[in-house]
Amino acid sequence: MPIRTVVTDANILINLIHAQALGLLGGLDGHEFVLVDQVEAEITRPEQAAALRHAIDRAWLHREAVNTIPGLSIFADLSRMMGAR
Repeated sequence: MPIRTVVTDANILINLIHAQALGLLGGLDGHEFVLVDQVEAEITRPEQAAALRHAIDRAWLHREAVNTIPGLSIFADLSRMMGAR
């Protein structure tokens, strides 16, 4: 089965952190969850940032930099679709 890559949104991550359910990401077979720099920067509360580091350390989330023209273009399109400001 191919791996599905899921680029996470800050709202989803924050909700999972509030529900103490971030670990669910590590238990979904066939999925890889990606945290891009721009989304990570939106998570400003220290306890939430600590939860993200914990998830990254356990490989539930993988950091990815969005630093290419095609990547930035896709990120801009997705931000527009999701109503990011």
